Amino acid sequence: MAAPAPRDVRDGGEERLLRFTTAGLTVDLEVTSMDGLVDLAGQVSPCPEEGTRVEVRTPHLTEARELSATGQFAVTGLPPGWFSVVCHRPGQVPVVTSWTRIRP
Repeated sequence: MAAPAPRDVRDGGEERLLRFTTAGLTVDLEVTSMDGLVDLAGQVSPCPEEGTRVEVRTPHLTEARELSATGQFAVTGLPPGWFSVVCHRPGQVPVVTSWTRIRP
C-alpha cells in the first residue's frame, strides 16, 4: 500500500498536489475543483510498462484509465469526497493508495 497523503484537501481556488509513494512506484496527483466537481491529473513514475492502467475509486464509482507512454492519466468530473487510486501493472501486484478526502 502506498504511503498516506494529507488527510483533507480543500479547494482554495488553486490546485492541490498529492504524492503517494511505495517501494519502486510514485503516484503524483494534481487535484482541481470547479463547479462542485473534482478533476485529477496524475502521473505514475518511474514510467510503467505498456498495459499499465489506473482506477480512480470513489465510494460510488470507479473510473479506469490506461496510462500514456509517459505515465500520465486524467479523470474529470468526480464528486468531492473520498477517493483512492489503484495502479495495475502487468505481472505485478496492484498498488493501492490510501483513501483521501477532497472537500469542495
